[in-house]
Amino acid sequence: MAEAPRYLRVTRTAAVNGVFTAVWVAAGELPTGKRRLVRTASTAIAIAVGWAALPPQERPFTWNRDNGFAMAKVAEPAAEKHAEDEARETRPEIEMSPGRRIALASAMLAFSAGVTLGGRKLEKRWLAGLQRAGHPYPYRALAWRMAMLNAAGTVSANLLEVLRAKEMR
Repeated sequence: MAEAPRYLRVTRTAAVNGVFTAVWVAAGELPTGKRRLVRTASTAIAIAVGWAALPPQERPFTWNRDNGFAMAKVAEPAAEKHAEDEARETRPEIEMSPGRRIALASAMLAFSAGVTLGGRKLEKRWLAGLQRAGHPYPYRALAWRMAMLNAAGTVSANLLEVLRAKEMR
């Protein structure tokens, strides 16, 4: 039963990412000024929602009506060292040569760039197809498609993290 909050968090994150993707893409049909305003507002809302969703102990700063924003307290060095020692004991450390680390980092960067560029190419292709077909609201239809694609990607990536964390226990 303890797994339910993790899966709920995965679903919630995917839904929020999908909504923000849809807003971002659907704003493409607006005039430049309004489009920038909508995208800036959605980014600010995403930051606020992300901050509010963090547990209080993980927030980098706190809000107090009397003092305003304040930086979060940093843990004592001894406590940090103790936490690092515990983490090292529970997780086996993988030894990698410097060349292998560089290759892994390069592969991760290339994959990330490929996904970004591929998604943008797919977005342009879908939009052109919708416009050719005479769709009355091509950006709205594209926003729906991109939101579903983003949500599916978010769910799969986050489920992999949940499963990996399960295996580590």
